Amino acid sequence: DKPSSLGRMALSQVRREGPLLVREYIDKVLYGGPKSYFNSGQRIIRKASLSFNDMDGPKDYQKALHDLYWSSSDGWLTPVEIFQPTYARGILSWIMSKFDQDSRLQIVEIGCGTGTCALNILDEIRDHYQSLYSSSSYSLVDISEQYSQIQQEALKSNGHSELCHFHRTSAADIPPLTYLDKSIPTFVIGLECLDNLSHDKICDHEQVMVEPDTDLSSPWMETQVLLSDPLIKEYIDIINTSDQLQSLGALSKIMYMESCEYIPTTALAFLKGMINEIPNHHLLLADFSSLPNTIPGAVNSPIVAERSLETAGDTIDHDTYLLAPGIRADIFFPTDFEKLKYVYEYLRGHPNATRVQTTAEFMMEYANTDECRTRSGYNPLLEDYSNTHILTS
Repeated sequence: DKPSSLGRMALSQVRREGPLLVREYIDKVLYGGPKSYFNSGQRIIRKASLSFNDMDGPKDYQKALHDLYWSSSDGWLTPVEIFQPTYARGILSWIMSKFDQDSRLQIVEIGCGTGTCALNILDEIRDHYQSLYSSSSYSLVDISEQYSQIQQEALKSNGHSELCHFHRTSAADIPPLTYLDKSIPTFVIGLECLDNLSHDKICDHEQVMVEPDTDLSSPWMETQVLLSDPLIKEYIDIINTSDQLQSLGALSKIMYMESCEYIPTTALAFLKGMINEIPNHHLLLADFSSLPNTIPGAVNSPIVAERSLETAGDTIDHDTYLLAPGIRADIFFPTDFEKLKYVYEYLRGHPNATRVQTTAEFMMEYANTDECRTRSGYNPLLEDYSNTHILTS
């Protein structure tokens, strides 16, 4: 991680721009320039494949994760990295189940991390679908300059760069992909990208804004103003077309005794832009459906977790997303997959055209899960990460 003085510089730049919508504030903290969270350190741990079949059971698996985790002072582990190449091969198997073999294979990945999914998929196509390989197209859309560069280097080193197109932009602002053949389906993939898409916050039917605290007792303060942001209003209007989701939302607020809620407005912008730019598509989104140790005060609140050289590699959970100067932390949200499914189908106008499965259900259907089985029969691909789901269309 970078010295804390750089963290103060990054946050002071955000500070001068207030008041901001919550999603604007989170965007700047996570992605806003070279000193932001995702541009100031390698946040995803890259590794070689684990030999699950040589492990005795859960203890060996947990030790392997522990060793990986402590190989980096500021990185995190993701399922596609831990279970490579099996995880990505499962996704390719899903793609091939829907793919017209006489067509050209077109894949667009959003928020691509270190490029592991793209690398594993293209390796598999080259090794086992040679007739498709040379005509395939793989687009990588990522807002992080650092990760986009890592992706380019990884795919070039394995000889895939001629098939790849790299776009450094937000998921909410997919550029014109003029090289795609719009007459055939494109496969759009997003792995653990929804959790880092910025959310807005609403309280008592008002929108929350973030601005500097005038008395400087804390770096930031929230204020509530009349609801006016078009994207917030659009999300609320879509949810309100479903009596069931309205009732569940009201029940959640009663259960948790909260009047505030974080809502996935950037995910809404992504879905709208993706449907507009790639109307002929199949979609796969994998992410966390629930998270522990979220911050208090609202429904669907995020984890705010700091891990860096300054914390000696330990993870520190914060109780607010309004970070003090010198602190850079990951801000990531759980995904309500039933709401996501409803919003997506509403935007497409195709109800009941989408599946939501647990990761275990999806992998049992599409992946060779024996590759991740330990000697005792324990299979972390199926038994770990039980708080993750996959949406497909």
